[in-house]
Amino acid sequence: MRTSRVFFVGTPAEVEHHAQPVAEALKVEIICPHRIVRQAKPGDVAIFFSEHFDRFRQAIIELKQKNVATIYMIDGILEWRNAWENRPDEVACPFAMRPVLSHKAACIGENQARILNGWANAAKTEIVGIPRFDRYRGSIEPSDSSEHPRSDRDRFRLLVMTAKTPAFTTDQWSAVRRAVADCKSFADRHADSVEVLWRLTGGLDSTIGVENSTNDRLGVELCDALDNVDAVISTPSTAIVESMLMGKPTALLNYFDCPSYINLAWTIVHDSQIQRVVSQLQRPDTKKMHFQNQQLQSLLYRESPAKNRMIELVVKMQEEAESQIADQKMLSFEPNLLSMPKLSPVAFKAEAIFPESNEFAETDLEEIQSQLAHSRRHIDHLNRQIEQLKTELGQAHRIFDEIHQHPIAGPIVRIRERLLATLKTVKRKSHPDKSH
Repeated sequence: MRTSRVFFVGTPAEVEHHAQPVAEALKVEIICPHRIVRQAKPGDVAIFFSEHFDRFRQAIIELKQKNVATIYMIDGILEWRNAWENRPDEVACPFAMRPVLSHKAACIGENQARILNGWANAAKTEIVGIPRFDRYRGSIEPSDSSEHPRSDRDRFRLLVMTAKTPAFTTDQWSAVRRAVADCKSFADRHADSVEVLWRLTGGLDSTIGVENSTNDRLGVELCDALDNVDAVISTPSTAIVESMLMGKPTALLNYFDCPSYINLAWTIVHDSQIQRVVSQLQRPDTKKMHFQNQQLQSLLYRESPAKNRMIELVVKMQEEAESQIADQKMLSFEPNLLSMPKLSPVAFKAEAIFPESNEFAETDLEEIQSQLAHSRRHIDHLNRQIEQLKTELGQAHRIFDEIHQHPIAGPIVRIRERLLATLKTVKRKSHPDKSH
């Protein structure tokens, strides 16, 4: 019987909301980095929510040397600026996740696993999902409907958000201030038809002179905020995933002139695009909503509860660690301890995607089959006519070639062609194009 312990590394304020979904099932103990190095025993499992700071990185290195199994439970999206654009004096490690230090990286979805695999982590990635997002399972299904549900409010309600850390360098702070200021200008100009709610971080609310509708930084209140809006504009943030989960048309606010690891149906990179994008968010196109749902499926695994996947990963690592330690081996884990998830395709509803084509709305199967059979018969008939016309055209070309080669008729035909060309030239010069 296993006696190994499971630790979640960090302060309670940092990790409680991450640990809570699996805490009871795994009997998780929250512990700070310097204490776990002293307390953990071989075969124990340590879960980290970050590998960016030295207090975590050093703990991971020392725990691995003690044969403690380590997991980096990634709780959000990857972000280009956080990965590649850092200040020279940045306290976070600029090489974080390249590669991951822990034995395993619990990824939120297929897209993230693929990127991390390209960073020399192919043996470490396991697709898990985000356990704290399991609360959405069964309650909300993203919709492709162009008639996006709205309340009876007179004004369209839009939420503008920024990430917990909205910028990392001086240039990025300048860009994000400009982005939210442009949104504020839009809100002021359209206050009669659009109600903008704000969830800005890093003091940006004070900078542009607005009041946040919520100051929640742990996402506890975000679900309620999303439930009361019609659409969302956000800088790169995991909150985007939550907005998409709620079925809200969601636009990426990206003034940073850098690549994005998430691909949204709507993107704003300049103030000239805000009005057009908001107009589209008010009446979201069915095709773009379908695209949004496809991107969500790639971003976030949700075929089964992430909590169960995380528990399964921990238990399998405990079992494997127990066996290897008994054989006096240093811990090493095989790829894909979890079965590779089979993703169900996003439902494709042709009648919603192509509302202008009445054929997709037909529901009488026998009538559709009859019309299809008749259409195919008509197409076959038209194809036969086309082939006959091609044959006749080929014969005409051969006759024309024979006339061209005829010793008497040929010169007459060529003279006629030259005469017609001359007349056309004279006519063009007599009636010049007035636009020139």
